Amino acid sequence: MAFVVYLGVFAMAWFLSFIVVLPIGLSHETNEHGAPPNPRLPMKAAIATVSAVAIWVVFYAVVAMGFVQL
Repeated sequence: MAFVVYLGVFAMAWFLSFIVVLPIGLSHETNEHGAPPNPRLPMKAAIATVSAVAIWVVFYAVVAMGFVQL
């Protein structure tokens, strides 16, 4: 059961991090509507993964120290 909770926390942290990272680096100088020409999604996914791992490690440490019980 704890594995499912850890996996769920990682998934939520990853999606939250990815949504936060998406608008970084986009310029509003063009007046075109639609998708940006170069969104650099692999780099943003890597940044989201690193930040999600950091969030997950903090969550795991809190659970391992006994502050929160699953």
